[in-house]
Amino acid sequence: MRGLHPVRGNETCMEVVLAMALERVEERWDRAPAPTPLLVDRGRTFRYFCNNVYLVRADLYSEVIHDPGLKNGGADEVTLSRLLASRRLPVCHLAQSFGVHPAYSTHPRFGAMEGLAVAAVEHAAERILP
Repeated sequence: MRGLHPVRGNETCMEVVLAMALERVEERWDRAPAPTPLLVDRGRTFRYFCNNVYLVRADLYSEVIHDPGLKNGGADEVTLSRLLASRRLPVCHLAQSFGVHPAYSTHPRFGAMEGLAVAAVEHAAERILP
């Protein structure tokens, strides 16, 4: 299948990768965040915007969520990536950032895995935030 990420089709791989990531959460997020530089990607080095926490203007996101393709099970990341590319808009990334993607929604335990990731991140945040 075109566009299918290899991990998406392997439930064991998703579980192993999540376990490895969760082991690093406490180590990686061990103190309050320092000021972090933004990496402005005007040249579209990172062409596909996916599996991130992101901020986007409401007018742009409104176009994304009103895209007719979403009713067929499309992902908002795909539509957002296409919109940003078509308008040649830059994307900003936080330097040295670390994110946790629990599992694809195709995994039968997706909800539980997502819960584990949220709990780990919340625990780390409670330790470091005032």
